[in-house]
Amino acid sequence: MTLKRSWRGAFSFAFYIAPLIRWLLGYNGHISLGLSEINSIVVGMKAVIAMVVLLAGSSCGLAYQDQSVSPSPTPTPSPTATPSPTATPSPTATPSPSRKGFVPGTNRIRISSGVAEGLIRHKVDPVYPWDAKVNHITGDVLLKAVIDRQGNIANLELLRGDPILAESAIKAVKQWKYRPYILNGEAIEAETTVKIQYHM
Repeated sequence: MTLKRSWRGAFSFAFYIAPLIRWLLGYNGHISLGLSEINSIVVGMKAVIAMVVLLAGSSCGLAYQDQSVSPSPTPTPSPTATPSPTATPSPTATPSPSRKGFVPGTNRIRISSGVAEGLIRHKVDPVYPWDAKVNHITGDVLLKAVIDRQGNIANLELLRGDPILAESAIKAVKQWKYRPYILNGEAIEAETTVKIQYHM
């Protein structure tokens, strides 16, 4: 099945890219291009781009699949002497193993701003503050947002940005609604960053 697809893809690649190759090599002896040649070249380039994206996506998908399927090594406990009953436990004993992607010490997972953008159900655009317009203040405001299990903004923290612009950004983002982030069939809290751009 994949062999048939690859032959079909190679044939369509050759069919659409042939006019471009002929033109580049000066096959017809003239440089002018007709509408049909230009159309063939455009379609051929689209086919090339689609094949490159398809191949890159499938190779990345296989790489991710291999990583998720392979079992992770589990640490084996080393034999230790049993502590005496009078000994006090050390506060820096062994830290709990960290879960990949989770914020340490919480049941909250970090997600990229792109993933969070895809989960937005309701978005309120910020209003450009009048003071910022008058004083020609522009720039980006970067916020750290915590999305609760219901998809509401539970907490916002200013990471970077002008205070005048930040006030407007926080007021707008607090009203955003997300679809809950689902992990293993269960809704969990998520932490992400939100970038609001203010440009005149």
